[in-house]
Amino acid sequence: MAAVLRGTTLLAALVCLGGCGEPGSITELVVGADVLGLEVPEEVESLRFEVVTGPRRADIQQIVVPVSPRQRFAASLPVSWGLWEQDQGDAPFEVVVSAFAYLGQEDRDGPIVTQRAQLRFVMGEVRHVCLVLDASCAGMDCGAGATCALDGASPRCVPICVDAELMPSFRRNDEPCTAGSGLVDVARTGASCAPLWAADGG
Repeated sequence: MAAVLRGTTLLAALVCLGGCGEPGSITELVVGADVLGLEVPEEVESLRFEVVTGPRRADIQQIVVPVSPRQRFAASLPVSWGLWEQDQGDAPFEVVVSAFAYLGQEDRDGPIVTQRAQLRFVMGEVRHVCLVLDASCAGMDCGAGATCALDGASPRCVPICVDAELMPSFRRNDEPCTAGSGLVDVARTGASCAPLWAADGG
């Protein structure tokens, strides 16, 4: 079974296991991450998950997760995180997931590949989105409002803006990264997606 890491209450502390809520009882977003076309652990040892709510470093929460079986407490792919809404409401925020070759050297070596999405909570519901880090997207520059995603067998740039209503519902014990949860399924087609800080007026 895929690993489920401790969830983040947005703008608060790590508090619970991701995916632990049920629709109607909690507002939560379960973000899955998987790696395609890259070998673990030969090419990828860790994933870094970031939640960005504004332009300053203080607006970024992050966690680095070992995925190499050579590391203690390594997670199995796909991995998922549960984000709980606290004071965010339905304001947009950005999630960035990056794959790195060496655990503990993320800032020095830079990511192999990154995918990001601008998300919103669906109030009173638990929804799910999956960010897939595909080797064919490595080095592909999509600009500020887009990110590389695999569409069938080909990589292409898709808007980072996600239509919250297209994200599938998620229940306890559901597997992350199932069909219909990827960015090509939930991105707002034709959307012009402004950077998060522009939306905040910062």
